[in-house]
Amino acid sequence: MLLADTFRDTLYKRLPFLVWLPKYTMADFVPDLIAGITVGLTIMPQAIAYASLAGIHPKYGLYSACFGGWVYIFFGTIKQITIGPTSIMSILTFTYTHDTNPEMVAFLSFMAGVVVLLLGVFRLGFLVEFVSVPVVSGFSSATAVFMTSSQVKTIFGISYKSGSFLETWRRFFKHLPEYRKWDLTLGISCIIVLLFLRKIGSLNLTNNATLKRILWFISTGRNALVVLISGLIAFFFEKYHDASPFVLIGKIDSGLPKLHLPPTHTEFDGKDYDLVEMMEYLGTGIFIVPIVATINNIAVAKVFSEGKIIDASQEMIALGMTNIIGSTVYGMPVASAFSRSAVNNASGVVTPMGGLWTGTLVLLSLWFLTPFLFYIPKASLSAILICAAVFMIEVHTARLLWKNNKRDLIPAAVTFIMCLLINIEAGLIIGIFTDISMLLYYNARPRINFDRRKTTTGLEYWIFTPCSGILFPAVDFLRQTIVEHVLSQSTESSSLTYIVIECSHIHKIDITAAQGIKSLIHDLKSRGCYLIFLDPNDSITRIISGICKDEFISSPSVNQLERVLNKELDECNSIKSIQKSQEKEPEKSAVVQARF
Repeated sequence: MLLADTFRDTLYKRLPFLVWLPKYTMADFVPDLIAGITVGLTIMPQAIAYASLAGIHPKYGLYSACFGGWVYIFFGTIKQITIGPTSIMSILTFTYTHDTNPEMVAFLSFMAGVVVLLLGVFRLGFLVEFVSVPVVSGFSSATAVFMTSSQVKTIFGISYKSGSFLETWRRFFKHLPEYRKWDLTLGISCIIVLLFLRKIGSLNLTNNATLKRILWFISTGRNALVVLISGLIAFFFEKYHDASPFVLIGKIDSGLPKLHLPPTHTEFDGKDYDLVEMMEYLGTGIFIVPIVATINNIAVAKVFSEGKIIDASQEMIALGMTNIIGSTVYGMPVASAFSRSAVNNASGVVTPMGGLWTGTLVLLSLWFLTPFLFYIPKASLSAILICAAVFMIEVHTARLLWKNNKRDLIPAAVTFIMCLLINIEAGLIIGIFTDISMLLYYNARPRINFDRRKTTTGLEYWIFTPCSGILFPAVDFLRQTIVEHVLSQSTESSSLTYIVIECSHIHKIDITAAQGIKSLIHDLKSRGCYLIFLDPNDSITRIISGICKDEFISSPSVNQLERVLNKELDECNSIKSIQKSQEKEPEKSAVVQARF
Protein backbone atom coordinates (compact mmCIF):
# COMPACT_ATOMS: atom_id res chain seq x y z
CA MET A 1 0.00 0.00 0.00
CA LEU A 2 2.81 2.40 0.89
CA LEU A 3 4.59 1.62 -2.38
CA ALA A 4 1.38 2.23 -4.34
CA ASP A 5 0.81 5.58 -2.60
CA THR A 6 4.39 6.62 -3.32
CA PHE A 7 4.01 5.68 -6.99
CA ARG A 8 0.74 7.60 -7.25
CA ASP A 9 2.20 10.71 -5.61
CA THR A 10 5.22 10.60 -7.92
CA LEU A 11 2.98 10.15 -10.96
CA TYR A 12 0.82 13.12 -9.99
CA LYS A 13 3.91 15.20 -9.32
CA ARG A 14 5.58 14.41 -12.65
CA LEU A 15 2.35 14.59 -14.69
CA PRO A 16 0.53 17.56 -13.11
CA PHE A 17 -2.31 17.46 -15.66
CA LEU A 18 -3.61 14.35 -13.86
CA VAL A 19 -4.47 16.62 -10.92
CA TRP A 20 -6.35 19.44 -12.66
CA LEU A 21 -7.75 17.75 -15.80
CA PRO A 22 -10.41 15.62 -14.00
CA LYS A 23 -11.72 18.84 -12.43
CA TYR A 24 -11.82 20.71 -15.76
CA THR A 25 -15.20 22.34 -16.52
CA MET A 26 -16.83 24.47 -19.19
CA ALA A 27 -16.24 27.47 -16.91
CA ASP A 28 -12.50 26.84 -17.39
CA PHE A 29 -12.82 26.14 -21.11
CA VAL A 30 -13.98 29.59 -22.25
CA PRO A 31 -11.25 31.74 -20.59
CA ASP A 32 -8.60 29.19 -21.65
CA LEU A 33 -9.86 29.39 -25.24
CA ILE A 34 -9.79 33.21 -25.25
CA ALA A 35 -6.33 33.31 -23.65
CA GLY A 36 -5.00 30.65 -26.01
CA ILE A 37 -6.17 32.51 -29.12
CA THR A 38 -4.82 35.83 -27.80
CA VAL A 39 -1.42 34.31 -27.12
CA GLY A 40 -1.54 32.59 -30.52
CA LEU A 41 -1.97 35.93 -32.28
CA THR A 42 1.04 37.18 -30.32
CA ILE A 43 3.31 34.20 -30.86
CA MET A 44 2.80 33.71 -34.61
CA PRO A 45 4.58 36.85 -35.82
CA GLN A 46 7.16 36.46 -33.05
CA ALA A 47 7.89 32.85 -34.06
CA ILE A 48 8.49 33.89 -37.65
CA ALA A 49 10.66 36.81 -36.58
CA TYR A 50 12.68 34.81 -34.04
CA ALA A 51 13.30 32.05 -36.59
CA SER A 52 14.70 34.64 -38.97
CA LEU A 53 16.84 35.99 -36.14
CA ALA A 54 18.15 32.47 -35.51
CA GLY A 55 19.12 32.19 -39.16
CA ILE A 56 16.61 29.43 -39.99
CA HIS A 57 13.48 29.24 -42.15
CA PRO A 58 10.39 30.85 -40.54
CA LYS A 59 8.44 27.58 -40.66
CA TYR A 60 10.71 26.07 -38.00
CA GLY A 61 9.81 28.92 -35.68
CA LEU A 62 6.12 28.12 -36.18
CA TYR A 63 6.77 24.41 -35.58
CA SER A 64 8.46 25.28 -32.28
CA ALA A 65 5.51 27.46 -31.31
CA CYS A 66 3.07 24.59 -31.90
CA PHE A 67 4.74 22.00 -29.70
CA GLY A 68 5.70 24.39 -26.91
CA GLY A 69 2.09 24.91 -25.83
CA TRP A 70 1.04 21.30 -26.32
CA VAL A 71 3.84 19.64 -24.36
CA TYR A 72 3.59 22.08 -21.45
CA ILE A 73 -0.01 20.99 -20.88
CA PHE A 74 1.20 17.60 -19.64
CA PHE A 75 4.31 18.59 -17.69
CA GLY A 76 3.90 22.25 -16.69
CA THR A 77 2.84 23.57 -13.28
CA ILE A 78 2.33 27.31 -13.90
CA LYS A 79 -0.83 28.04 -15.88
CA GLN A 80 0.38 31.37 -17.27
CA ILE A 81 3.63 30.14 -18.78
CA THR A 82 3.85 29.80 -22.56
CA ILE A 83 6.89 28.09 -24.04
CA GLY A 84 8.10 28.89 -27.53
CA PRO A 85 10.77 30.77 -29.48
CA THR A 86 12.34 33.68 -27.62
CA SER A 87 14.87 36.34 -28.50
CA ILE A 88 17.63 34.95 -26.29
CA MET A 89 17.17 31.41 -27.57
CA SER A 90 17.19 32.73 -31.14
CA ILE A 91 20.47 34.57 -30.69
CA LEU A 92 22.07 31.58 -28.98
CA THR A 93 20.83 29.33 -31.79
CA PHE A 94 22.36 31.69 -34.34
CA THR A 95 25.60 31.80 -32.35
CA TYR A 96 26.11 28.04 -32.46
CA THR A 97 24.38 26.95 -35.67
CA HIS A 98 24.68 29.79 -38.22
CA ASP A 99 25.92 28.64 -41.61
CA THR A 100 24.85 25.04 -40.82
CA ASN A 101 21.43 23.46 -41.51
CA PRO A 102 18.09 22.58 -39.84
CA GLU A 103 19.47 19.22 -38.65
CA MET A 104 22.10 20.97 -36.55
CA VAL A 105 19.48 23.30 -35.08
CA ALA A 106 17.31 20.31 -34.22
CA PHE A 107 20.30 18.55 -32.65
CA LEU A 108 21.03 21.62 -30.51
CA SER A 109 17.38 21.65 -29.41
CA PHE A 110 17.54 17.92 -28.60
CA MET A 111 20.77 18.18 -26.60
CA ALA A 112 19.51 21.24 -24.73
CA GLY A 113 16.36 19.32 -23.86
CA VAL A 114 18.32 16.31 -22.63
CA VAL A 115 20.55 18.47 -20.40
CA VAL A 116 17.61 20.37 -18.89
CA LEU A 117 15.68 17.13 -18.39
CA LEU A 118 18.61 15.57 -16.54
CA LEU A 119 18.95 18.69 -14.38
CA GLY A 120 15.31 18.32 -13.43
CA VAL A 121 15.32 14.55 -12.86
CA PHE A 122 18.43 14.67 -10.66
CA ARG A 123 17.37 17.93 -8.95
CA LEU A 124 20.46 19.80 -10.06
CA GLY A 125 18.68 23.09 -10.60
CA PHE A 126 20.72 24.65 -7.81
CA LEU A 127 23.60 24.86 -10.31
CA VAL A 128 21.90 27.72 -12.13
CA GLU A 129 21.86 29.68 -8.86
CA PHE A 130 25.55 30.36 -9.46
CA VAL A 131 24.39 32.69 -12.22
CA SER A 132 23.35 35.79 -10.29
CA VAL A 133 20.80 38.46 -11.17
CA PRO A 134 23.47 41.03 -12.20
CA VAL A 135 25.04 38.53 -14.61
CA VAL A 136 21.64 37.63 -16.08
CA SER A 137 20.81 41.33 -16.37
CA GLY A 138 24.07 42.10 -18.19
CA PHE A 139 23.58 39.08 -20.44
CA SER A 140 19.97 39.94 -21.27
CA SER A 141 20.81 43.58 -21.99
CA ALA A 142 23.75 42.61 -24.22
CA THR A 143 21.53 40.13 -26.04
CA ALA A 144 18.96 42.86 -26.62
CA VAL A 145 21.58 45.26 -27.97
CA PHE A 146 23.02 42.53 -30.20
CA MET A 147 19.54 41.61 -31.46
CA THR A 148 18.76 45.23 -32.28
CA SER A 149 22.06 45.62 -34.10
CA SER A 150 21.54 42.47 -36.15
CA GLN A 151 18.11 43.67 -37.34
CA VAL A 152 19.10 47.17 -38.41
CA LYS A 153 20.37 45.82 -41.74
CA THR A 154 16.94 44.36 -42.55
CA ILE A 155 15.22 47.65 -41.72
CA PHE A 156 17.49 49.26 -44.31
CA GLY A 157 16.91 46.44 -46.80
CA ILE A 158 20.59 45.45 -46.76
CA SER A 159 21.74 41.83 -46.92
CA TYR A 160 25.02 40.53 -45.50
CA LYS A 161 26.21 37.89 -43.06
CA SER A 162 26.51 39.37 -39.60
CA GLY A 163 29.00 38.04 -37.07
CA SER A 164 30.01 39.69 -33.81
CA PHE A 165 28.56 42.95 -32.56
CA LEU A 166 31.46 45.07 -33.81
CA GLU A 167 31.64 43.18 -37.12
CA THR A 168 27.90 43.68 -37.64
CA TRP A 169 28.20 47.45 -37.42
CA ARG A 170 31.36 47.52 -39.52
CA ARG A 171 29.61 45.64 -42.32
CA PHE A 172 26.49 47.76 -41.92
CA PHE A 173 28.34 50.99 -42.65
CA LYS A 174 30.18 49.28 -45.50
CA HIS A 175 26.90 48.24 -47.16
CA LEU A 176 24.88 51.32 -46.16
CA PRO A 177 24.96 52.83 -49.69
CA GLU A 178 22.98 49.76 -50.83
CA TYR A 179 19.97 50.58 -48.65
CA ARG A 180 16.42 50.22 -50.04
CA LYS A 181 14.23 53.23 -49.37
CA TRP A 182 10.95 51.28 -49.41
CA ASP A 183 12.14 48.79 -46.78
CA LEU A 184 13.52 51.64 -44.67
CA THR A 185 10.23 53.54 -44.90
CA LEU A 186 8.18 50.48 -44.00
CA GLY A 187 10.54 49.46 -41.16
CA ILE A 188 10.52 52.87 -39.48
CA SER A 189 6.74 53.15 -39.93
CA CYS A 190 6.22 49.74 -38.29
CA ILE A 191 8.44 50.72 -35.35
CA ILE A 192 6.43 53.91 -34.80
CA VAL A 193 3.11 52.05 -34.98
CA LEU A 194 4.31 49.29 -32.65
CA LEU A 195 5.55 51.74 -30.02
CA PHE A 196 2.32 53.73 -30.28
CA LEU A 197 0.10 50.65 -29.92
CA ARG A 198 2.21 49.45 -26.99
CA LYS A 199 1.67 52.79 -25.27
CA ILE A 200 -2.10 52.95 -25.66
CA GLY A 201 -2.41 49.61 -23.90
CA SER A 202 -1.06 51.16 -20.70
CA LEU A 203 -2.95 54.45 -20.90
CA ASN A 204 -6.26 55.04 -19.15
CA LEU A 205 -7.97 56.71 -22.11
CA THR A 206 -11.54 55.83 -21.25
CA ASN A 207 -13.76 54.65 -18.41
CA ASN A 208 -15.77 52.39 -20.71
CA ALA A 209 -14.92 48.77 -19.85
CA THR A 210 -15.68 47.45 -23.34
CA LEU A 211 -13.58 50.10 -25.04
CA LYS A 212 -10.76 49.44 -22.58
CA ARG A 213 -10.87 45.77 -23.49
CA ILE A 214 -10.77 46.58 -27.21
CA LEU A 215 -7.78 48.91 -26.78
CA TRP A 216 -6.00 46.28 -24.69
CA PHE A 217 -6.64 43.62 -27.33
CA ILE A 218 -5.34 45.90 -30.10
CA SER A 219 -2.27 46.70 -28.02
CA THR A 220 -1.66 43.03 -27.23
CA GLY A 221 -2.11 41.92 -30.84
CA ARG A 222 -0.03 44.77 -32.27
CA ASN A 223 2.57 42.43 -33.74
CA ALA A 224 -0.04 40.43 -35.65
CA LEU A 225 -1.76 43.66 -36.72
CA VAL A 226 1.47 45.15 -38.11
CA VAL A 227 2.33 41.92 -39.93
CA LEU A 228 -1.18 41.76 -41.39
CA ILE A 229 -1.19 45.35 -42.66
CA SER A 230 2.35 45.23 -44.05
CA GLY A 231 1.61 41.88 -45.69
CA LEU A 232 -1.52 43.29 -47.35
CA ILE A 233 0.49 46.27 -48.64
CA ALA A 234 3.10 43.92 -50.12
CA PHE A 235 0.36 41.71 -51.60
CA PHE A 236 -1.33 44.60 -53.39
CA PHE A 237 2.02 45.82 -54.75
CA GLU A 238 2.73 42.31 -56.01
CA LYS A 239 -0.71 41.93 -57.57
CA TYR A 240 -1.19 45.34 -59.17
CA HIS A 241 2.40 46.38 -59.86
CA ASP A 242 3.85 42.93 -60.66
CA ALA A 243 6.58 43.27 -58.00
CA SER A 244 6.83 44.13 -54.33
CA PRO A 245 9.20 46.95 -53.36
CA PHE A 246 9.98 45.08 -50.13
CA VAL A 247 12.17 42.09 -49.33
CA LEU A 248 9.72 39.26 -48.46
CA ILE A 249 10.21 36.16 -46.31
CA GLY A 250 9.24 33.87 -49.19
CA LYS A 251 7.49 30.55 -49.40
CA ILE A 252 6.52 28.56 -46.31
CA ASP A 253 5.47 24.94 -46.75
CA SER A 254 1.86 24.35 -45.77
CA GLY A 255 0.52 21.45 -43.75
CA LEU A 256 1.60 19.53 -40.71
CA PRO A 257 5.32 19.34 -39.89
CA LYS A 258 6.96 15.99 -40.60
CA LEU A 259 8.22 14.00 -37.63
CA HIS A 260 11.85 12.85 -37.53
CA LEU A 261 14.05 11.14 -35.02
CA PRO A 262 16.59 13.54 -33.52
CA PRO A 263 19.44 13.71 -36.07
CA THR A 264 22.61 11.76 -35.32
CA HIS A 265 24.52 12.85 -38.43
CA THR A 266 24.36 15.72 -40.91
CA GLU A 267 26.21 17.34 -43.77
CA PHE A 268 27.05 20.96 -44.54
CA ASP A 269 29.90 22.84 -46.18
CA GLY A 270 30.75 19.63 -48.02
CA LYS A 271 31.60 17.71 -44.83
CA ASP A 272 29.85 14.85 -43.07
CA TYR A 273 29.39 15.08 -39.30
CA ASP A 274 28.62 12.09 -37.10
CA LEU A 275 27.13 12.33 -33.61
CA VAL A 276 30.42 13.01 -31.83
CA GLU A 277 31.50 15.59 -34.42
CA MET A 278 28.14 17.37 -34.14
CA MET A 279 28.66 17.63 -30.38
CA GLU A 280 32.20 18.91 -30.90
CA TYR A 281 30.90 21.51 -33.37
CA LEU A 282 28.34 22.84 -30.89
CA GLY A 283 30.94 22.81 -28.09
CA THR A 284 29.88 24.70 -24.97
CA GLY A 285 26.56 25.53 -26.62
CA ILE A 286 25.30 22.14 -25.42
CA PHE A 287 25.51 23.53 -21.87
CA ILE A 288 25.13 27.28 -22.35
CA VAL A 289 21.78 27.03 -24.18
CA PRO A 290 20.06 24.81 -21.56
CA ILE A 291 21.49 26.82 -18.65
CA VAL A 292 20.18 30.09 -20.09
CA ALA A 293 16.83 28.48 -20.93
CA THR A 294 16.54 27.12 -17.37
CA ILE A 295 17.41 30.47 -15.78
CA ASN A 296 14.84 32.15 -18.01
CA ASN A 297 12.15 29.57 -17.23
CA ILE A 298 12.63 29.64 -13.45
CA ALA A 299 12.63 33.46 -13.45
CA VAL A 300 9.32 33.62 -15.35
CA ALA A 301 7.81 30.86 -13.18
CA LYS A 302 8.66 32.82 -10.02
CA VAL A 303 6.91 35.90 -11.37
CA PHE A 304 3.65 34.04 -12.03
CA SER A 305 3.73 31.56 -9.14
CA GLU A 306 1.21 33.71 -7.21
CA GLY A 307 3.20 33.31 -4.02
CA LYS A 308 3.33 29.51 -4.19
CA ILE A 309 6.57 27.55 -3.96
CA ILE A 310 7.38 26.45 -7.48
CA ASP A 311 8.63 22.96 -8.27
CA ALA A 312 11.78 24.01 -10.12
CA SER A 313 12.67 20.41 -10.98
CA GLN A 314 9.28 19.81 -12.60
CA GLU A 315 9.55 23.05 -14.58
CA MET A 316 12.93 21.88 -15.88
CA ILE A 317 11.42 18.52 -16.84
CA ALA A 318 8.67 20.36 -18.74
CA LEU A 319 11.20 22.55 -20.54
CA GLY A 320 13.43 19.58 -21.33
CA MET A 321 10.57 17.51 -22.77
CA THR A 322 9.40 20.47 -24.85
CA ASN A 323 12.80 20.85 -26.47
CA ILE A 324 13.26 17.11 -27.00
CA ILE A 325 9.84 16.69 -28.67
CA GLY A 326 10.28 19.94 -30.59
CA SER A 327 13.50 18.59 -32.09
CA THR A 328 11.48 15.87 -33.85
CA VAL A 329 10.05 18.55 -36.15
CA TYR A 330 13.42 20.34 -36.43
CA GLY A 331 12.25 23.00 -34.03
CA MET A 332 14.66 25.51 -32.56
CA PRO A 333 15.51 25.63 -28.81
CA VAL A 334 12.67 27.22 -26.85
CA ALA A 335 11.98 28.68 -23.41
CA SER A 336 9.22 30.57 -21.65
CA ALA A 337 8.65 34.18 -22.64
CA PHE A 338 7.73 36.77 -20.03
CA SER A 339 5.79 38.98 -22.48
CA ARG A 340 3.60 36.15 -23.77
CA SER A 341 3.10 34.75 -20.26
CA ALA A 342 1.97 38.22 -19.16
CA VAL A 343 -0.52 38.29 -22.06
CA ASN A 344 -1.73 34.84 -21.04
CA ASN A 345 -2.22 36.01 -17.47
CA ALA A 346 -3.99 39.21 -18.49
CA SER A 347 -6.28 37.21 -20.77
CA GLY A 348 -7.59 35.28 -17.77
CA VAL A 349 -6.11 31.84 -18.42
CA VAL A 350 -7.28 29.26 -15.86
CA THR A 351 -5.19 26.15 -16.64
CA PRO A 352 -2.28 25.17 -18.90
CA MET A 353 -4.94 24.02 -21.40
CA GLY A 354 -4.67 27.48 -22.97
CA GLY A 355 -1.52 26.15 -24.66
CA LEU A 356 -3.67 23.71 -26.63
CA TRP A 357 -5.48 26.54 -28.42
CA THR A 358 -2.29 28.53 -28.91
CA GLY A 359 -0.61 25.57 -30.62
CA THR A 360 -3.72 24.76 -32.61
CA LEU A 361 -4.01 28.33 -33.92
CA VAL A 362 -0.36 28.25 -35.02
CA LEU A 363 -0.96 24.90 -36.72
CA LEU A 364 -4.01 26.26 -38.54
CA SER A 365 -1.93 29.17 -39.77
CA LEU A 366 0.54 26.65 -41.21
CA TRP A 367 -2.33 24.87 -42.91
CA PHE A 368 -4.33 27.77 -44.31
CA LEU A 369 -2.28 30.97 -44.12
CA THR A 370 1.02 29.98 -45.76
CA PRO A 371 0.09 31.65 -49.09
CA PHE A 372 -0.32 34.94 -47.22
CA LEU A 373 2.81 34.41 -45.10
CA PHE A 374 4.81 34.55 -48.33
CA TYR A 375 4.06 38.29 -48.56
CA ILE A 376 5.25 39.31 -45.10
CA PRO A 377 8.03 41.90 -45.50
CA LYS A 378 11.20 41.14 -43.57
CA ALA A 379 11.38 44.79 -42.50
CA SER A 380 8.15 44.44 -40.51
CA LEU A 381 9.52 41.38 -38.70
CA SER A 382 12.72 43.26 -37.88
CA ALA A 383 10.62 46.11 -36.53
CA ILE A 384 8.89 43.63 -34.20
CA LEU A 385 12.24 42.30 -32.99
CA ILE A 386 13.69 45.76 -32.42
CA CYS A 387 10.65 46.93 -30.46
CA ALA A 388 10.85 43.80 -28.31
CA ALA A 389 14.61 44.16 -27.79
CA VAL A 390 14.52 47.80 -26.72
CA PHE A 391 12.48 46.90 -23.64
CA MET A 392 14.78 44.00 -22.80
CA ILE A 393 17.64 46.39 -22.03
CA GLU A 394 17.50 46.44 -18.24
CA VAL A 395 18.27 50.06 -17.52
CA HIS A 396 16.08 49.92 -14.42
CA THR A 397 18.19 47.09 -12.98
CA ALA A 398 21.40 49.03 -13.58
CA ARG A 399 19.85 52.07 -11.90
CA LEU A 400 18.76 49.91 -8.95
CA LEU A 401 22.24 48.42 -8.56
CA TRP A 402 23.86 51.86 -8.77
CA LYS A 403 21.57 53.15 -6.05
CA ASN A 404 21.69 50.18 -3.66
CA ASN A 405 24.73 48.01 -4.37
CA LYS A 406 27.39 49.36 -6.70
CA ARG A 407 29.51 46.25 -6.19
CA ASP A 408 27.00 44.15 -8.16
CA LEU A 409 27.40 46.52 -11.10
CA ILE A 410 30.84 45.03 -11.75
CA PRO A 411 29.73 41.53 -12.91
CA ALA A 412 26.77 43.08 -14.75
CA ALA A 413 29.02 45.53 -16.62
CA VAL A 414 31.69 42.90 -17.33
CA THR A 415 29.07 40.51 -18.73
CA PHE A 416 27.47 43.21 -20.86
CA ILE A 417 30.75 44.51 -22.31
CA MET A 418 32.31 41.08 -22.94
CA CYS A 419 29.15 39.80 -24.65
CA LEU A 420 29.40 42.67 -27.14
CA LEU A 421 33.17 42.80 -27.55
CA ILE A 422 33.75 39.03 -27.85
CA ASN A 423 30.53 37.02 -28.18
CA ILE A 424 27.45 36.05 -26.19
CA GLU A 425 28.91 32.75 -24.98
CA ALA A 426 32.25 34.14 -23.82
CA GLY A 427 30.58 37.13 -22.18
CA LEU A 428 28.31 34.92 -20.09
CA ILE A 429 31.17 32.66 -19.00
CA ILE A 430 33.41 35.61 -18.12
CA GLY A 431 30.55 37.26 -16.23
CA ILE A 432 29.89 34.11 -14.18
CA PHE A 433 33.61 33.72 -13.45
CA THR A 434 33.84 37.39 -12.39
CA ASP A 435 30.83 37.06 -10.10
CA ILE A 436 32.09 33.87 -8.46
CA SER A 437 35.56 35.41 -8.03
CA MET A 438 34.03 38.41 -6.26
CA LEU A 439 31.93 36.09 -4.11
CA LEU A 440 35.03 34.15 -3.07
CA TYR A 441 36.96 37.36 -2.41
CA TYR A 442 34.32 38.83 -0.11
CA ASN A 443 33.93 35.49 1.68
CA ALA A 444 37.69 35.51 2.22
CA ARG A 445 37.55 39.11 3.47
CA PRO A 446 34.47 39.29 5.72
CA ARG A 447 33.65 42.53 7.49
CA ILE A 448 34.80 42.35 11.13
CA ASN A 449 33.48 44.85 13.66
CA PHE A 450 35.77 45.74 16.59
CA ASP A 451 34.84 47.22 19.96
CA ARG A 452 36.56 47.68 23.37
CA ARG A 453 34.39 46.98 26.40
CA LYS A 454 34.56 46.56 30.20
CA THR A 455 32.81 44.26 32.63
CA THR A 456 30.96 45.56 35.69
CA THR A 457 34.10 44.87 37.75
CA GLY A 458 36.21 47.01 35.40
CA LEU A 459 37.88 44.14 33.56
CA GLU A 460 38.62 45.25 29.99
CA TYR A 461 38.21 43.02 26.95
CA TRP A 462 38.09 43.45 23.16
CA ILE A 463 35.25 41.96 21.16
CA PHE A 464 35.45 41.09 17.47
CA THR A 465 32.26 40.36 15.52
CA PRO A 466 32.72 38.71 12.07
CA CYS A 467 29.69 39.52 9.92
CA SER A 468 29.75 36.16 8.08
CA GLY A 469 30.89 32.59 8.56
CA ILE A 470 34.53 31.69 9.00
CA LEU A 471 35.72 29.07 6.54
CA PHE A 472 39.24 28.38 5.36
CA PRO A 473 39.51 31.36 2.92
CA ALA A 474 38.67 33.81 5.74
CA VAL A 475 40.55 32.48 8.74
CA ASP A 476 43.94 34.00 7.85
CA PHE A 477 42.23 37.37 7.36
CA LEU A 478 40.56 37.06 10.79
CA ARG A 479 43.84 36.04 12.38
CA GLN A 480 45.72 38.94 10.78
CA THR A 481 43.01 41.46 11.73
CA ILE A 482 42.96 40.46 15.40
CA VAL A 483 46.75 40.32 15.77
CA GLU A 484 47.14 43.74 14.12
CA HIS A 485 44.55 45.21 16.50
CA VAL A 486 46.35 43.68 19.49
CA LEU A 487 49.66 45.15 18.37
CA SER A 488 48.22 48.59 17.59
CA GLN A 489 45.92 48.91 20.62
CA SER A 490 48.01 47.27 23.35
CA THR A 491 49.86 49.41 25.89
CA GLU A 492 52.50 48.67 28.49
CA SER A 493 49.95 49.02 31.28
CA SER A 494 47.71 46.34 29.88
CA SER A 495 49.93 43.29 30.13
CA LEU A 496 46.96 40.90 29.90
CA THR A 497 44.19 41.28 27.36
CA TYR A 498 41.12 39.18 26.63
CA ILE A 499 39.98 38.83 23.00
CA VAL A 500 36.36 37.78 22.52
CA ILE A 501 35.03 36.53 19.15
CA GLU A 502 31.26 36.99 18.99
CA CYS A 503 29.82 34.00 17.08
CA SER A 504 26.23 35.06 16.37
CA HIS A 505 26.92 35.27 12.59
CA ILE A 506 29.17 32.21 12.47
CA HIS A 507 27.05 29.17 11.67
CA LYS A 508 29.73 26.76 10.48
CA ILE A 509 33.47 26.27 10.42
CA ASP A 510 35.79 23.78 8.72
CA ILE A 511 38.91 21.92 9.83
CA THR A 512 41.29 24.27 8.04
CA ALA A 513 39.70 27.26 9.76
CA ALA A 514 39.89 25.46 13.12
CA GLN A 515 43.62 24.91 12.55
CA GLY A 516 43.93 28.64 11.87
CA ILE A 517 42.06 29.39 15.11
CA LYS A 518 44.56 27.18 17.00
CA SER A 519 47.45 29.17 15.52
CA LEU A 520 45.66 32.40 16.50
CA ILE A 521 45.33 31.18 20.10
CA HIS A 522 49.08 30.53 20.22
CA ASP A 523 49.85 33.92 18.62
CA LEU A 524 47.75 35.70 21.24
CA LYS A 525 49.18 33.72 24.16
CA SER A 526 52.69 34.70 23.13
CA ARG A 527 51.55 38.31 23.49
CA GLY A 528 49.83 37.79 26.85
CA CYS A 529 46.32 37.58 25.39
CA TYR A 530 43.57 34.97 25.74
CA LEU A 531 40.93 34.10 23.12
CA ILE A 532 37.34 33.45 24.19
CA PHE A 533 34.40 32.46 21.93
CA LEU A 534 31.05 34.01 22.78
CA ASP A 535 27.90 31.97 22.06
CA PRO A 536 29.33 29.38 19.62
CA ASN A 537 26.88 26.76 18.35
CA ASP A 538 27.39 23.03 18.92
CA SER A 539 29.04 22.46 15.55
CA ILE A 540 31.63 25.21 16.08
CA THR A 541 32.30 24.04 19.63
CA ARG A 542 32.79 20.43 18.56
CA ILE A 543 35.19 21.21 15.68
CA ILE A 544 37.35 23.84 17.44
CA SER A 545 37.53 21.96 20.75
CA GLY A 546 38.50 18.83 18.80
CA ILE A 547 41.47 20.68 17.30
CA CYS A 548 42.41 23.00 20.18
CA LYS A 549 41.62 20.65 23.10
CA ASP A 550 41.91 22.45 26.49
CA GLU A 551 42.96 25.72 24.83
CA PHE A 552 39.39 26.31 23.65
CA ILE A 553 37.57 28.74 25.96
CA SER A 554 33.93 29.71 25.41
CA SER A 555 31.02 31.49 27.03
CA PRO A 556 27.46 30.40 26.22
CA SER A 557 26.02 33.92 26.57
CA VAL A 558 26.84 37.56 27.27
CA ASN A 559 25.45 37.24 30.80
CA GLN A 560 28.00 34.55 31.65
CA LEU A 561 30.91 36.20 29.86
CA GLU A 562 32.00 38.18 32.93
CA ARG A 563 32.12 35.00 35.01
CA VAL A 564 34.27 33.28 32.37
CA LEU A 565 36.60 36.28 32.17
CA ASN A 566 37.00 36.44 35.98
CA LYS A 567 37.63 32.70 36.10
CA GLU A 568 40.37 32.97 33.49
CA LEU A 569 41.84 35.96 35.37
CA ASP A 570 41.93 33.96 38.64
CA GLU A 571 43.57 31.00 36.92
CA CYS A 572 46.07 33.32 35.30
CA ASN A 573 46.91 34.96 38.63
CA SER A 574 47.30 31.54 40.25
CA ILE A 575 49.69 30.46 37.54
CA LYS A 576 51.68 33.67 37.99
CA SER A 577 51.90 33.10 41.78
CA ILE A 578 53.20 29.57 41.28
CA GLN A 579 55.73 30.80 38.75
CA LYS A 580 56.96 33.51 41.17
CA SER A 581 57.29 31.04 44.02
CA GLN A 582 59.23 28.69 41.77
CA GLU A 583 61.51 31.56 40.81
CA LYS A 584 62.19 32.39 44.51
CA GLU A 585 63.00 28.79 45.57
CA PRO A 586 66.35 28.64 43.71
CA GLU A 587 67.32 32.03 45.19
CA LYS A 588 66.52 30.82 48.71
CA SER A 589 68.59 27.66 48.26
CA ALA A 590 71.54 29.70 47.05
CA VAL A 591 71.43 31.94 50.19
CA VAL A 592 71.34 28.92 52.53
CA GLN A 593 74.28 27.31 50.79
CA ALA A 594 76.25 30.59 51.09
CA ARG A 595 75.66 30.68 54.85
CA PHE A 596 77.11 27.19 55.32
